Amino acid sequence: MSITSIDGEWQLERYRYLVDEIAWGDEEDTACMAKIQAWLRGNGDAQIPDAVPMAGLVMKIQGNAFTEEVIEFDALMFDVRGVQVNAYVPMTGTVVDRDGLMILEPAGVPDWATPNTMDASILRYDDGDTKVGDHLRLINDCLVRQVSVVTDEIYLERMVLVYGRVR
Repeated sequence: MSITSIDGEWQLERYRYLVDEIAWGDEEDTACMAKIQAWLRGNGDAQIPDAVPMAGLVMKIQGNAFTEEVIEFDALMFDVRGVQVNAYVPMTGTVVDRDGLMILEPAGVPDWATPNTMDASILRYDDGDTKVGDHLRLINDCLVRQVSVVTDEIYLERMVLVYGRVR
């Protein structure tokens, strides 16, 4: 998938929220870290069939830039400052291709939370306690966005947003 293949305007059609936990102590540290990395990278279309109908977000992608519009969107999301919110504020920024992942990098991430660790290539936010990955995939003519979050290296959250192309 290339960035040009996702150019256009996309409207939210479905949404899914998932939670899980890493059970430290049951496995070696390397296995737990591998699970965290896998969670942050997201996965394919496993959660798409379970996503419920929802509207209220529009994403426009042109070249390597993206903008969002919110129209009465009322669901959990993580904002540009890594905070879980119900009243989501739309972001703007760039779309970057890293290791085959299309990553959203919003403008306005505080300097102290700009990813700079070994997994920075898959993150948009990292304040040391909370890591946020925000990836796009094109699956069956849908733009699938996965906002994958790890807090305290234990708590896992993921928002799966399925967009349909408007134009």
